[in-house]
Amino acid sequence: MEGEQSIGVLEALLADKGENLLRTAILLAGSRAEGEDLLQAALERVIKRWRWVRGDPEGYLRRTLHHLAIDGWRARQTWRARLGLLAAPEVVPDLTRHTMPSVVGDSYAQAQRELLQAGISSVTVKGGNMTPRHTTPAGTVIAQSPAAGTIITSAQTPTLTFRS
Repeated sequence: MEGEQSIGVLEALLADKGENLLRTAILLAGSRAEGEDLLQAALERVIKRWRWVRGDPEGYLRRTLHHLAIDGWRARQTWRARLGLLAAPEVVPDLTRHTMPSVVGDSYAQAQRELLQAGISSVTVKGGNMTPRHTTPAGTVIAQSPAAGTIITSAQTPTLTFRS
């Protein structure tokens, strides 16, 4: 056919610029093995369409490399998204159940010991003022939430109110 390039042009291109094309493919694919596969796939596609290639065969081959690399990136991105949906959550909350002890009337130290024995390691502490006629010593638990006997999970934080 008129204007058709001989396959010898492609062979000469590979002999002259094959290493540069392979380096480009490696950069696009991320590793030597994947770069070799990418260049081979691009060459197969170019050879199949060789009779329609006009002008610069190197430009056509490089464009084919880029298009195949982009197709590969998109396919990997799609699979990563799909695999992300199947992955287990990174942090699984500890939902161990504990029974809230009664600590009203206890000192701070005693309340802390009882809570730790019940498996409760964190609390919110509030200070509460009482009328002057109350005889409860400062530092004594005057209220708790939740109430004694309530089942709570380790994700819940009880509140203790102390006399200040």
